[in-house]
Amino acid sequence: MSKTRAPKLPDAAARDQIETSLDRNVLVEAAAGTGKTTLMVKRILNLVKQGQRLSRIAAITFTEKAAGELKMRLREEIERAKVGPAVLGELESAQCSTIHSFCAGILHERPVEAGVDPAFRVADALETGLLLDEVWRDWIEVQMAEADSDKNGAHALMRALRLDVTLDDLRKLAGRMVQLRDRIDRERAGDAGSRSAADVLKDFAASVNKLVALAKSCREPSDALRAGIGEFAQLLNDWKGRDAHQQEHALLRDLPSVRKNAGNAKNWDTKAKLEDARLELRRIGALQSEAGDLFVRDVLRWLLGGFGDAYEAEKRRRGVLDFEDLLVKTRDLLRHRLDVRGLFQRRFERLLVDEFQDTDPVQAEIVFLLAEQEPKAKRWEDVKLAPGKLFIVGDPKQSIYRFRRADIEFYERAKLVLAGQGDVARIETSFRTASTLIEWVNGTFSRLIQKPKDADYQPDYSRLQWLEERKTDAPRVVLLQPTAGERAELGETPKVDALRRAEAPAVAQTLRHLHDDKGREVTFKDDTGALCRRAPLWSDCAVLLRNYTALDIYERVFEAYGIPFLVEGGKDYFQRPEVRAVCALLLALDNPADKVELVSVLRSPLFGVSDDDLVAWTRIEQRPLDYLAGVGDDVRRREDGDGTIATAFRLLRELHDERNRYSYAAFLERCYERLKIPERFLLRPQGEQRVANLYKLVDTARAVQQIEGMSLRGLAAHLKQVSRERAEVGQSPTSEARSNEEGAVSIVS
Repeated sequence: MSKTRAPKLPDAAARDQIETSLDRNVLVEAAAGTGKTTLMVKRILNLVKQGQRLSRIAAITFTEKAAGELKMRLREEIERAKVGPAVLGELESAQCSTIHSFCAGILHERPVEAGVDPAFRVADALETGLLLDEVWRDWIEVQMAEADSDKNGAHALMRALRLDVTLDDLRKLAGRMVQLRDRIDRERAGDAGSRSAADVLKDFAASVNKLVALAKSCREPSDALRAGIGEFAQLLNDWKGRDAHQQEHALLRDLPSVRKNAGNAKNWDTKAKLEDARLELRRIGALQSEAGDLFVRDVLRWLLGGFGDAYEAEKRRRGVLDFEDLLVKTRDLLRHRLDVRGLFQRRFERLLVDEFQDTDPVQAEIVFLLAEQEPKAKRWEDVKLAPGKLFIVGDPKQSIYRFRRADIEFYERAKLVLAGQGDVARIETSFRTASTLIEWVNGTFSRLIQKPKDADYQPDYSRLQWLEERKTDAPRVVLLQPTAGERAELGETPKVDALRRAEAPAVAQTLRHLHDDKGREVTFKDDTGALCRRAPLWSDCAVLLRNYTALDIYERVFEAYGIPFLVEGGKDYFQRPEVRAVCALLLALDNPADKVELVSVLRSPLFGVSDDDLVAWTRIEQRPLDYLAGVGDDVRRREDGDGTIATAFRLLRELHDERNRYSYAAFLERCYERLKIPERFLLRPQGEQRVANLYKLVDTARAVQQIEGMSLRGLAAHLKQVSRERAEVGQSPTSEARSNEEGAVSIVS
């Protein structure tokens, strides 16, 4: 019986080149679902068949999960190809990891040359966030104490506060500055320059005086420019009694708004006088911009020389490196020590990099320096690549994660460097998607995604092809429109919230229809890769939201329609009511004087105290909002039957007394036990999800308690900070979703 050959793919030639042109450097541009991981595995397998040792290959992926999957796929292909047990033996020690793990290995091998502690350990994202919070709290307390002095430039803090910049704003700026520290020129940031804020304030006063003098040439009091000059004159009159900080605030915040072309020539003695006044007005605008630039420079210099150095010193004391350290120190080591660069160039004979569009400039520089033929180049753009050494896979259309420092323009520069010494291949056949959906995607996005003529900030759209077996006439795109009644209710200019409230039930009804339709089937691949058909599961469905602002609307609607769902990896976890309640509880237990958190926890589902109860307690009964107040035996006897707040205070007082007897995780579980927290949330809608989220907090506490110098206050403050910044943490998968054969609908952003 003869076997039928698989149909030739539209991009078969490009795929063959990628798999077999082993002596050429290659950059592969591939969309999701086109089999790029398979191509990487096949290229590695062909290298092994030609005698390349796996231990001399470095495969760099974006996540640890992707690295594990790549190793698993490699093992399957090696076993299937029967290339020998020695190759399988090398697989476990093969360098298949994220860029951060790869860099950590280099630094551990050459710590002296890199200038790091030989016994350093890597602080994960959680520990880094906690460390930043701790250093910030200690450092800003000192700065606040010295804010009225010039010591260590702390006057920058006073200037910032008087300009309505909050401590939270400064904390966010400091965190961003630490994240981007490799891009900040410390010499330029630290250069005081030839001009100071005092110089600008002096020039501003002189310019206003010139304007006032020129205003005498205007005969019409109602002239727009003359009226504006009058406002400047009043500002300058008030100016004289103010200190430098108040003057800076006036220049940056209170400057009168006057149009650049204000004034009528008929109202002025001469047109030249009018133009002189307009020119002086533009000079004032330039001085305002300069004052803003000087303020930002001084604040950055203050943060760099203060907080930045304090953070670096604390990391050295603890012997830790954060993720950015791994990249920057490896880059600097390879850039400045040619002998070390040559060592690792010889160590890794082949470099394969996945998801290159998510690679930031520092990571890319590391890769190109290691792919060099000999250690000579001073800049990564000037490297002479070793033939066939570098293999890169990326999709420029997915280079959207600017917050992760991905840069599409840098991607295009790297592409040009590699194209000059190798090949650029494009694969376009999607193995996942039906033809009708691909047709719609191509037609829609080929119009929306077009490369501009003057820059590289947007790539061209690359059209997708479909497999012959995926060709279908069945519709794959349905546009949900409001009914006539909904249109009338929404009106001509509906608000976003109203649209979401109408949209969510329509989506829920569609999901129920897709799931409950007995005659409907979906196509999927079984373990052998064969296409099969079955009834749809909830886990076959996903809802993609632009952001999570409308998530609560979708949650309520999905619960009403009986649709199981799971929020995937969004900025939502720390905003969940159960998580916010526990965070408030920890802060209130650590600091009884924190009335904001105390009221928050009292009003939360943990105690359910109403606003009327709080008013009655504090105003009518005139009792203190303090759970430590009055702890005598007579008070305890009264509290036993004294209502919700008294009971809450008794429990809070007992937990406060116990807070130092347990580890953080154990104390959290103790709180759960005493206050019946899991039971309270289990009875609420989506209870299993809420309980899973609660125990994810216990896991976080367990990780935190291993960190040197961390306190309960530090843990609680970090959770509050993360909650405020809405950090990207997904909800914990529920046991219900894991055990339910039909899974749950994924909600993703």
